[in-house]
Amino acid sequence: FFFLMIRRPPRSTQSRSSAASDVYKRQLHDHLLSRQFTFTAPKAVENISVFGGFSLMINLVLGTGPYTIPFFFMEAGIYLAPLLLLLAVSLAFICATFITESLAICNAIESFAKRRSISKKENIDLPELFTYNKLFEFTKMSIISLGAWAKYAIVVLMVFSLVGHIAIKCVSASESLSKALSYLLYENVDELTKRIGFDSYYIFLILFATVAYLFSFGEVSKTSLLNKIVVVLRMLTIILFIGGAFYTMRLHGVAPIEKLPKYDLAALPGVFSAFVFYFNMHPYIPGIVRPVRPENKVTWTIFWSYLFAFIVLLALGLTAAFTFGGFDSSCAVAFPCKIQKFYNQNFLGYKILGQIVSLYPVLTIAPLPVLIIVLRNNLINLFFPQIKLEEAPPILNRSMAAIGFLPCIILSMFFRGNLNFLVSVVGAICGLFLLFIIPSVIVWNARALQLQVIGAVQHLHSSFFQNKLWIIGVLITPVVMITLQALSNKQLGH
Repeated sequence: FFFLMIRRPPRSTQSRSSAASDVYKRQLHDHLLSRQFTFTAPKAVENISVFGGFSLMINLVLGTGPYTIPFFFMEAGIYLAPLLLLLAVSLAFICATFITESLAICNAIESFAKRRSISKKENIDLPELFTYNKLFEFTKMSIISLGAWAKYAIVVLMVFSLVGHIAIKCVSASESLSKALSYLLYENVDELTKRIGFDSYYIFLILFATVAYLFSFGEVSKTSLLNKIVVVLRMLTIILFIGGAFYTMRLHGVAPIEKLPKYDLAALPGVFSAFVFYFNMHPYIPGIVRPVRPENKVTWTIFWSYLFAFIVLLALGLTAAFTFGGFDSSCAVAFPCKIQKFYNQNFLGYKILGQIVSLYPVLTIAPLPVLIIVLRNNLINLFFPQIKLEEAPPILNRSMAAIGFLPCIILSMFFRGNLNFLVSVVGAICGLFLLFIIPSVIVWNARALQLQVIGAVQHLHSSFFQNKLWIIGVLITPVVMITLQALSNKQLGH
């Protein structure tokens, strides 16, 4: 159905010199004025550096990835998993440039409509209109490029995805911390729960949720310092993950390659969905890139963030496979053990190293406020479209954050034991739509709208991928993956 979302300009616009085209453009101009555009000066935003933007993106991409990707490498195999990871990061970068270009186009159309009312088009410096002066969340961009009907469909999908995304981070962090602390104190992952008389998981869940909520009252730029600190700690912990793997290889040898799984096509759709989940930060990109300065570094900041994350995840997956892939025992029986769903549990046999890497889930606290802020902003756009995000009162921000965050906590309680199902739903359905389909459809229509209103302009934020074949190729990917997932589920049913 997403091909129907791609609108075509009326035939009367084919000739730019025709009277019909002029009439249409005047009507379009008037129509744009009613599409959530207000011509007040945007509120000043606290700018962040390129490293600040890089830190935000890295913390989002490397949230749960480092302690879950080794398990998925063993699921798909050491040949297939790197290819799927490369495909996911490549398509994610392409679609990220679609979002940044669409954000610039939305700003340009609003500025052009305003300036056209006071000056002639010839006096307007068109390329300078394409900036990030005003924040347009996914919802607003979809309204501008697709129309008001898209607001509810996309917001519902986004809210569902964000709630699932936040719940996954809460579950993985709380579960991992609960078991790690219990093992460190009593050398038994369940002993802490027995000692206190109730499940310690819920203590960490409440603590984790409270801290994340308190950090979500401001804007994304307000979390910049927290993200810079966390990204440094994250890198140090990842170095310990890789160093610990090499130390284990030195003690116990390298896993024989013949014992390692090479490829499992049945696992392809599920593992690809998990990798999509890692790189699906597209709903948050407008809020992240808007304050990044200088603006001409935004695209390269995204590129280096994705490339760095790809290298880190690839290194973690391969070192884990060649270190622990040859073991068959459970970590509850002996160390070293086979790769666990949470990779930090593979190091609990080392006292000091195990204590440090077991605290990695705490670092998930950094991206959580960003997710809650984006969820809050989209709820405000949905229920209070007349309120500009920059001028929303604090009580509204806090109440919308609480309303959006509450279902996340409920999901964290009900899906604790079935995290893989939640990841597959968020990654396979919501992730594929939000990462591939919606950015492609938005940029297709945004480019068409730019041609109709402003004309063909090469600007600072133009995507590298201007050919329509890129968009078609991106749109085909989720169709193939969803088909493969359906066939895989059908085979399992038989």
